[in-house]
Parts: sequence; C-alpha cells; structure tokens
Amino acid sequence: MQDTIYRLVHLADIRISIQTLSLLLQLVGKKSVKSDRFYNALYKKMLDLNLTNIGAVTAANFLHILHKAIYIDSNIPRCLAFIKRLLQLALYVPAHVAAGCLIIINKLFKSRRELVKTLDEPETTIAPVEVDLSKFDDDSDGEEIYKDVDDEKNNVDSTKKEKVSSSWHHVKVQSVEVPESNVKEIAGNKYDPYHRVPAFAGADNSLRAELLLLCQHFHPTVQVFAESVLNQKKISYYGDPLKDFSLAHFLERFVFKNPKKNEKSLSEVPQTVQHKNYISYGSRGKSVKSLTRTNCTEDEKFIFNIWKRNA
Repeated sequence: MQDTIYRLVHLADIRISIQTLSLLLQLVGKKSVKSDRFYNALYKKMLDLNLTNIGAVTAANFLHILHKAIYIDSNIPRCLAFIKRLLQLALYVPAHVAAGCLIIINKLFKSRRELVKTLDEPETTIAPVEVDLSKFDDDSDGEEIYKDVDDEKNNVDSTKKEKVSSSWHHVKVQSVEVPESNVKEIAGNKYDPYHRVPAFAGADNSLRAELLLLCQHFHPTVQVFAESVLNQKKISYYGDPLKDFSLAHFLERFVFKNPKKNEKSLSEVPQTVQHKNYISYGSRGKSVKSLTRTNCTEDEKFIFNIWKRNA
C-alpha cells in the first residue's frame, strides 16, 4: 500500500503528488510510516520544475508541508538540507512563492535557534607556510639550488608500472583506515546538491550563498525579506504573500483599481471562500491615490514613482 502511495508522489500530477505528501506527513506525525522515506521523497519533489507553474492554493499547501516537515524533524543536517534547497527553489520560482519561502525560513529560524548558526561563514584559518631557506646560498648571488628526487620514489613507480601487464585487469583494493578528523573535515566542507538522502548532502556548512543572491532579486520585497533572514531579523509581515506579491495583484494596483470594501470580517466568512474575499493587509489594501512615500511599502514604491511621473 505504501509503495502505491509513493508512486503517486513521483508519477502523478503535481497537485495530486502534493496532496499525497500531505497525507504522508500526517502518517509520519502519527509514526505510521517511516520518516526517512517520506523526507527523501519530499526532498526529491522540490526539484520538480512544475512547481514554477502551480497556483496559489497548491503553492500554499506545498509550503505548509515543508514548514511542518522541517519543524517536527529532529535531524539537524536534514533540516539544513531542506532549508538550503528551499533557498535554491526561491531563486527560480515566481516572486510571490519566493517571498513565501523566505517567510517560512524566517519562522523556522525563530522557532529553532539551532539552525541559525549556519548563517555565519565557517571560520577558516590560514596556517603559516614553512619555507626552507637552506636552498638559497649567500655565496651564489641569490641563485636557487635544486636537488634531484630520491631514487627510491622512482623505483617504486617503476615497479608499479611493471606489475600492470595489460589494460584489462582487476585492481585489488586494500582497506585503508581513515582518521576521524579527516572524515569530518571533508564532510563538513563539501555539499552535494544531487544527493538523494538529505541527511548526508553536506548542507550544514553555510546558507549565505543563496541568501546573497536573493538579496539581489529583481523584486524589492524579496530583497528585503532575504536581508532580514541574513541579518537574523524578524519579518514583520502579516498578509498572504502568495496573493499580495502575485502578478495579478500588481496589475490590479498598476491600473489604479480601488480595493474591495470589507463588508464582512474574515471570521464571518467560511474558510472555503476566504481566498476569494481576501483583502490585503495595511497599505496594500488601500487605494493607489492614497499612497505616499511614508506609508507605501518597498514593492509599492515602484508604482508610486511611476504614478508621480505620469501625474
């Protein structure tokens, strides 16, 4: 039964696969299924290119699954791998989805402080290089004196070449014990973006690379959100980013369309139709003519400047 459910995640339509992941997440919370297989499937699904064309409702469900899955996970390297891939996802998805990804990451950093340490660059110390100055002779006018390589190394290389009699041969691999210090150093400085298991992807090194790119995003709000995450500041936003930063909302503001009147509060409206009667929070829900430089947000400054030029 579980094999059939996981096949839907990988082979079905993007909307059906997200609904299937939501079902599996509930089973993982009740410990009915193994969590490792679920996280591997969710980690692979984040590479699906169909995520760039999903609607607001499907995107909200997918971001909710990611937020809850990372929040309940106790494996720190796996959580960091999901956050790093979520930042990579924000680089090529639409602006409203990228803003939602950054809000989720900011909430995770506020609730789980053990994940914030990865925002700092790893400290790198440069060891002093010991130079052998004995090869410089004072009597030779600064000329270098070179010595030949030991004959023992040449003899070893020649014996290795003589042993190989043909290009078709089987190499006998000897077991070599690697010290623990070397293993930790290699695993901590190497990130594999194509690793199938997120816990061993090596993403616990740093997250600054993707955040620095998002700070140069074309959308001004995404820039502000990325800088807030990078500087470990709280994102003071209380609306729905999948609606406020969408292209449709931008065009409605650009044609100076007055917002709908709030005849009923959202608590009186059923949840099934709340997304249709959504009203933006703050200055985003006001008329464009009432915008000023003091009350407009960073994404509305673009509309405000054009409106002032054409006025």
